[in-house]
Amino acid sequence: MNVLTIAIPTWNNSKHLERTLKKVLQSITASKNYGKISVYVSNNGSYDSSSDIIESYSSEFKKYFIDFTFYHSIRNKGFDTNVLRCFYSAKSEYVWFLSDDDEICSNSIDKIFFDIHKYNPGIIYYDFLQPPDTTKNTPYIKREVFYDASNSVVNSLYLIVSRPKLTSIVLNRTTFKLADLKEMLNYKRSMFMHLALVFNIFRHKKSCLVSNYFIASAREDYFEQINFTASVANQLYDLVLNISSNYKCSFTPEDFNLKKVDELSISLTELGAFLRGSTVYSNIRIGILKAKIILGLRRYSFLQNKWVFLIAVLKLVFSAIVYLVKFSVGREAKIKKFDNRMTSEAIKDTEFIIRKTSPIINKHR
Repeated sequence: MNVLTIAIPTWNNSKHLERTLKKVLQSITASKNYGKISVYVSNNGSYDSSSDIIESYSSEFKKYFIDFTFYHSIRNKGFDTNVLRCFYSAKSEYVWFLSDDDEICSNSIDKIFFDIHKYNPGIIYYDFLQPPDTTKNTPYIKREVFYDASNSVVNSLYLIVSRPKLTSIVLNRTTFKLADLKEMLNYKRSMFMHLALVFNIFRHKKSCLVSNYFIASAREDYFEQINFTASVANQLYDLVLNISSNYKCSFTPEDFNLKKVDELSISLTELGAFLRGSTVYSNIRIGILKAKIILGLRRYSFLQNKWVFLIAVLKLVFSAIVYLVKFSVGREAKIKKFDNRMTSEAIKDTEFIIRKTSPIINKHR
């Protein structure tokens, strides 16, 4: 049995999946632990060229005698089901989840093996480089800490719950049983299956290494794929609440500094931030925000938090004014730039005509 499986859940992301598989292959062949690694790709009903790319790279990995397996689902069964399939299908001691569009940092694989051999933890959680939130000078994790059974669930898992990045997580799967799989099916619509797995593993094997090593980074154009809205915090809150109830634990979502948010108001606030130009959203995310706003208005949800809604509306109005001013100034600047360019071209044309006609005029004087 291999020590580590690099598990990649994917859906309709062939462009970045190909680059990720190429980098994974390069990283494995460069690793000192070359012969102890498997790769598993779960294709969640993609209708782009993902299937062809996966099968093509299967041959590439096998050239180096690297265990490479994959699964093609007929239809999209959701993010949570795909993550759970990756975890349960692995045959190794540990599983490292890797998003199909993240970039592995140098020596990441050897770092994982070093930590496995040193600590034998149930969970490893690494820092993730995603400017402007995290940079080399402003890491999310300040120092490496190993939590064991003497630490509480909240202390051990606080940083993970606060920032549950899929690629940051490495899990020990040796304690995972069929009963755990059935339990995880309760969370298949949470959008945080990887976090549900973290809690499950910690219940069995109470040890967690939190490392300030940057395991991977977001690609430069990652903004185009960021489609989660802030209201996803409600799903995270509900997940932790359910886990706390199912495990009969003494913690609450509030212990992890989680709280319910008003989806209508937070969507208005996010839309305002987009209009002000203080953040970058994809067209998909803008569509999600608009849908949540329309749904919230139809349900009269603004009546539940009147003052919060009023503040959000005022922020949105302010943002709209900023947007209109920027648009107006930008439009005037473009017109001025156009006028200057036309004037410059007219001067150049005049100078050209003068140069051409001057010899003729002088000749006939």
